[in-house]
Amino acid sequence: MLTATERAERDPAALQRALLEIEQAIAELGPQLIDAKMRATECDFALKILKERKSALQSTLKSLGNCI
Repeated sequence: MLTATERAERDPAALQRALLEIEQAIAELGPQLIDAKMRATECDFALKILKERKSALQSTLKSLGNCI
């Protein structure tokens, strides 16, 4: 004999509702994920630019040190 919990776990309608809830949660997270990826990409670009600028300044400073 099945318990109420076991019957609920095997109820096709309950399973379908659970699947729909999961699909809805995934759909709601989609835009947040896209936004987070865009922010991460922007941060990566900003970091790359800063590192390139740092390298250029260090190179310039080194060149000036050799001239003095």
